[in-house]
Amino acid sequence: MAALQKQPLYVNEVNHTVYLVDPANCSTEESESKLAATKIREYLKMRRSRGKTEWMDKKWTRGVLTHPTQKDGNNCGVVVIMMARALMEAFPTVPTITFGTSKKDMKNERKTLALKILKASVFEFESNCHVLHGKASWIWASTDKLDPM
Repeated sequence: MAALQKQPLYVNEVNHTVYLVDPANCSTEESESKLAATKIREYLKMRRSRGKTEWMDKKWTRGVLTHPTQKDGNNCGVVVIMMARALMEAFPTVPTITFGTSKKDMKNERKTLALKILKASVFEFESNCHVLHGKASWIWASTDKLDPM
């Protein structure tokens, strides 16, 4: 049996389906989802021997999600976060995931994510964040360089 690659795994308990989701354009998602479903079943059987039986009696199957893919080698994390958001917002329904993956779309999403993280932190905007006050002309929006705002 082939080894699973490090890719996001979405386990939907409502429809008993396991989805292995690849942010890159990969033609093996269906077969890898099938392998992931098999591994989930094996894991749950092992848990039964330790007295944990939730999810044990379900017939876990594989599924394939329709989703956008990254267009470069730099934005897999951003694409995964956007897919996870779409899945959480649609739960328990399994959505057809749609969003833009152009360079501009990824830059905008990186900025949005950075601002959400800053706003949710204990960071003091007024005294520490020049970008939010319009004093800076550059913002980090890529994995390898500074891009003008």
